Amino acid sequence: MTRVKINFYGLIKDVVDKRSDEVELPAEASVGDLLQLLADQYGERFRNRVLTKQGQLQRTVKLVVNNQQIDPAHLGSSLTAGNDSSSAEVTVLIFPPGFGGLA
Repeated sequence: MTRVKINFYGLIKDVVDKRSDEVELPAEASVGDLLQLLADQYGERFRNRVLTKQGQLQRTVKLVVNNQQIDPAHLGSSLTAGNDSSSAEVTVLIFPPGFGGLA
């Protein structure tokens, strides 16, 4: 299992009503699996703010996994790709549009 720490910023933090969360996912879980889990956990407001109707990342949302910005076209990428194999922890940052000059 992989422990995933998620930090929420801006409007997304307001939608989930917390700054951070932590979940456990199978080691082979993808970025998309994490987003789907969060959408199930936080409901329609999160889903509508972060994902398109097709389940893809909104163009305006920035997702960073272990200091690497994720290309919205690659949500099937493993959460642990490029991670030190001894590490069972992943840090994910989710930014709304325009946060910190990332838009």
